[in-house]
Amino acid sequence: MLKFAFRDYFGVSEARIHSYIGHRLRDGYGVTETLTDRIIAEAPRPALIITADQGSTDNERIARLRDHGFIVVITDHHGVPASGPPPAAMACVNPVREDSAFPDPYIAGVQVAWLLCCAVRQRLIRDGDLPASAPKLGGLLDLVALGTMADCVNLARSTNNKAIIARGLAIMNSPAARPAWQALYVASHCKGPITAAILAFHFASSMPAGAWIRHWAVLICL
Repeated sequence: MLKFAFRDYFGVSEARIHSYIGHRLRDGYGVTETLTDRIIAEAPRPALIITADQGSTDNERIARLRDHGFIVVITDHHGVPASGPPPAAMACVNPVREDSAFPDPYIAGVQVAWLLCCAVRQRLIRDGDLPASAPKLGGLLDLVALGTMADCVNLARSTNNKAIIARGLAIMNSPAARPAWQALYVASHCKGPITAAILAFHFASSMPAGAWIRHWAVLICL
């Protein structure tokens, strides 16, 4: 979702976008030492790192990245330490922060990242870097919906999660849906329209082996 937002909506060249992924069994959870070592060794700089669904408790590694010339923005929905968000990060976008004014602490990490991109779009328009007619990011809600279901977040308490899933399903079931959804539908031997249950028990579980234990950190070069 982050890659598509920056590439397709904000005009960042794909050559300037680099994705790094950590495997929870081999690397541990979050912005780990091994993942940090890879980024420092391989990534061009200066650069902006946007984490997805991780980073709120990883100040030590984020400080290492900062000291090696990276700017880090965290998007996450996991708990924040009692001491507060990581001070080494440029920003920590997280609805469970004690000082958060966002009314829904139950949204998935992918929705946090999507909301950040919506705010980036508004700022780019305000600064004249995008036209006021630039498309909104609603076209990415199919990806956000799948990520929400795969993240097993609370639906009963969150009208935002329910609304995201409803809109995402409408996109997936439309004639203009991404070919990936039709491919997953066929591979999963589904019948009828794509539903939330199909997202949870077919599409999410049909991802490549180990996808459940991976989290992304997306690097956008400056």
